[in-house]
Amino acid sequence: MRGTFWTDVSPAWHAWVAAAPAVRLLAQVGTQSLHRHAVGLANRFRAAIGLEPGDSAIVSLATDGAAADAMAAARIIGSARVGCLRLSFHVSTSDQDAGLAADVLRPHVASTHPVTL
Repeated sequence: MRGTFWTDVSPAWHAWVAAAPAVRLLAQVGTQSLHRHAVGLANRFRAAIGLEPGDSAIVSLATDGAAADAMAAARIIGSARVGCLRLSFHVSTSDQDAGLAADVLRPHVASTHPVTL
């Protein structure tokens, strides 16, 4: 058979229409401002659980075995593996998100020494 075949896949061009103004806005805000926002939220989280401030929007720490379940119950998205937790703070993360993560995870922090992954 010859011709064009269509698959049962949603067209992606709908997302492209919204992406263009979003990318323009992010470019206008600037990478330095976006970085300051993300690192500021990570440092808010660090302070709330007893860690020193850092210069990264990624926080890795040792946790007890119940941290992953506590994260899931609070709908916090992160990575939990072998007693370690990794959270990444981004432009879409709010002050409330950082506060919630700290409140939920504070009882599960096994060490206030950062983990290097």
